[in-house]
Amino acid sequence: MSSSNSDPPPAMSQQRQLATTAASNTYTDVVKNSARTGLVGAVVGAAVGSARRLPVAPTAANMCFMWGAVSFAFFAARKEIAAHFATLDANQPRKPVVLNRHHLLASTAAGLATGAVTTALVHGPRTAIPASLIAGLLAGTGQLVVTWGRHARQDALLWRAKQQGLVVTDEGVRAPDVPEPRAPGLWESVSAQVHDVLVHTTWLPVRALSDEAYLESLRDQLAAQDESIAKYDRVLKRLQARMQELHANGEADESSVPADQ
Repeated sequence: MSSSNSDPPPAMSQQRQLATTAASNTYTDVVKNSARTGLVGAVVGAAVGSARRLPVAPTAANMCFMWGAVSFAFFAARKEIAAHFATLDANQPRKPVVLNRHHLLASTAAGLATGAVTTALVHGPRTAIPASLIAGLLAGTGQLVVTWGRHARQDALLWRAKQQGLVVTDEGVRAPDVPEPRAPGLWESVSAQVHDVLVHTTWLPVRALSDEAYLESLRDQLAAQDESIAKYDRVLKRLQARMQELHANGEADESSVPADQ
């Protein structure tokens, strides 16, 4: 059973305690689970008949009927007991909600009752009490395992949701809040307008340069520097040629003067 649509949803910690197994809500679920159990019993009966060299079809049919009847009694008793516990714990005017502890108590009680009745009908009342205790222990342990597995799956889904960037709250899982764009203030609007004027105007002597204009300015400066270096290089070469010429003329004059007597 579940809460009504008009009631507010329970928190995540309470939703974790809600029963989600398919064996307790309606008698349709009880019949479906009994049919599945009977099918498993038929397969087991066929395997047992083949192993013990018994007629396969009658053995499978008997096992299917036995498992189906016992499972129907178990799931029906479990449904009614869980609903009874949920009704006792319900806070009026809210409708009863079947929790995990209700399932555990109901499974154990249904196992006790089913084991006792089945054993008494098949083997007599002498073994009813030990069989009921064993059946109740197995049913309670199985319910604990099912509950633990469901919680582990829920934790894995919540962890995956957190890894995907979703927000996990007590109300459920939702997408992260996207902040609304903030309207620019007065100072920001004025600054943007002044910036547009300085960038796009053509009559101011100083204005902001784009990347292309800045690179072009650098190329012009490098070209001017290269031209200056080439000019000084030509002057230096002429000076070197003049010095070599003067040095050669000086050596010629010294060779033409006679030596002193």
